[in-house]
Amino acid sequence: MRCTCGRTGEVHQVRSLARMDLERHITTLPLVPARQQCRDPQRHDCREWEPCALCEGQEPLFTLTGPTSEETA
Repeated sequence: MRCTCGRTGEVHQVRSLARMDLERHITTLPLVPARQQCRDPQRHDCREWEPCALCEGQEPLFTLTGPTSEETA
């Protein structure tokens, strides 16, 4: 088992045992802060336990507001 965080596990002769070790390790990892979570994990090749360098710090588009009535006047 080898995780992207750098941790390695015991050597197993069966892949399923290594996969179980990895899954157990992933459940112990702390949650990624909301600002660092990936919005498109498949495209960015990012796992749910990893911060995303592409999405980090970007403001979500759905919270943007349109111009106020003072700005349009």
